[in-house]
Amino acid sequence: MTESATLLSPGAIRTITLVDFSIDEAQIEGTRTLTNLGFDAGGNVSFNRTVTGGKITFPNGKVATWEADHTLTQTAGGGTPFVWIDNDFEITGGSSGINRNGKAFTVEITQPLLKRAVCFWASAGEITLTVGDKTASIDYGDGDCDRKAIVTLPNGSTHEILIRRWW
Repeated sequence: MTESATLLSPGAIRTITLVDFSIDEAQIEGTRTLTNLGFDAGGNVSFNRTVTGGKITFPNGKVATWEADHTLTQTAGGGTPFVWIDNDFEITGGSSGINRNGKAFTVEITQPLLKRAVCFWASAGEITLTVGDKTASIDYGDGDCDRKAIVTLPNGSTHEILIRRWW
């Protein structure tokens, strides 16, 4: 890991490059960069988070690759003494890559995701996932901190699902 300055300083850049890293025998590679963009017109701090060269090599030899570019903008908690516990962030942007079956995919955040420090899950917002010519969406809800989301499949059917914790 390298860091140009403390991440709280506008312009600071933190870069993490995975070397010899694996989870459950899957080899994970890539570089994640977080850049403090300073304050926006509304006085909210923003960060840019990118993944370059993302790659997972599974134990069976199949490979998935991706790139990502997200903007995280603090929408609450910035002016309080609680340091992080009351922080809320909106996340915008997307990612793209090739899945382990060799199919191209894109993920686009179509409504900003709301991520609260005190909640394990995104609690609002929507993403679309396109693989080939099929598009599905996930609606994370109305802001309540719960695991529930609604997935809309390419055929238009909807299902309530439970989201796993962010790690």
